[in-house]
Amino acid sequence: MMDTVKRKILGDDYVYVRTTSNRPNLIYATLTVPVSFDDMKTYDFCLVRPYHPSQQPRVLLFFESIALEAKVTNHLKSLVPEMYWESIALYHSDMSPQYLAHVYGQFTTRNGAVRVLCTTSGQSTGIDFPDVDIVILVGYPSSLAELLQRGGRCGRAPGSTGLFLVLFEPWIHEIELKEFDTGYNSSNPDRTRAALTKNSSKKDRVVRSAVLCAQSTSCLRKLFAEGLGDTTQNATEFTAQHCCTRHPEDQFELSSLLPSPLHGTALIESSETAAKKRTRNVYRKPQERSGLDKELIKWLDLVTQSDDPDINQGYFYTDDILAYSARRRIVWERPQSFESAKDVQRILSETNEWQELWGEDIYTIIQEYDIELQNGGIEGIGDTEDVMEES
Repeated sequence: MMDTVKRKILGDDYVYVRTTSNRPNLIYATLTVPVSFDDMKTYDFCLVRPYHPSQQPRVLLFFESIALEAKVTNHLKSLVPEMYWESIALYHSDMSPQYLAHVYGQFTTRNGAVRVLCTTSGQSTGIDFPDVDIVILVGYPSSLAELLQRGGRCGRAPGSTGLFLVLFEPWIHEIELKEFDTGYNSSNPDRTRAALTKNSSKKDRVVRSAVLCAQSTSCLRKLFAEGLGDTTQNATEFTAQHCCTRHPEDQFELSSLLPSPLHGTALIESSETAAKKRTRNVYRKPQERSGLDKELIKWLDLVTQSDDPDINQGYFYTDDILAYSARRRIVWERPQSFESAKDVQRILSETNEWQELWGEDIYTIIQEYDIELQNGGIEGIGDTEDVMEES
């Protein structure tokens, strides 16, 4: 492409100037969350404690899913007094222009009310957020260039520094880099393991640069420069207090730069404690679980593969409607817990918007499955532990 531009558009006396992609005033960091992005405790560190807007740094969170974005926004609001709810806002393209203009103004002006903004990937380009202290990516986008584009939203004010944090889920460490060496699109650092389809899962869509970023112990600045072919002299320079989280000799404590401590160990321990408690609870019979799971998967496929907007509601990926962890929660829950569609929302801690779209359908699937079980129309077929085992 560049050769074509040089040959057909530029004159013989053109000057080629290449600048670095490095933002020396940013601190780069990665973090693997203990459970999953659906665990709302993951995001508690985004708020100062005790909470007051005047003490809260400006935090911009990018999500790949509008459903998760809304869920996290509601969770963060639940952690602060009602009088401060306006300081935590939702921002995506499905909202009215008037609302977006108001929220943008409140987030970007020096004395604006909004201190935490949850948004989607569509807002990473073309919109200026001049005074952001921390950018958090909940997941890795489809390319390294896009990752850095989003991270570049922080530390824009003159003389400021910023923290750019990328969150990963634990499953990304189960993928081996050699799985990308299949010959498919082999020169692309952002290649997937195989060609994608409309129904490719979140794990299928992960790119090589994401796995490398999560698993490598190399300096993140160096990793990003190599990924973009940035060979400029200042590609790895930094003016912030720290470079990144990959320098053990620096004794860099990520928690010290966040509004609240991570308490990562506490999160992991609480998950283990919860698991032990769950073993004492009453669940759906093991032989009934995989059958219900198959019914849910069948419904998700019908919805996401439909071309009818009244059916798919604009959703084309099953994980955006009902993630694995949520599906697993449903099939393990004892049948008596579901007395109405509202119970589906309560058990999954979902938003009212999600409930209006999907709650009734899921409740109907559960009820019809259980009625057929009672009538002997479905035999116990055994629990597929590989798919739905308790962890």
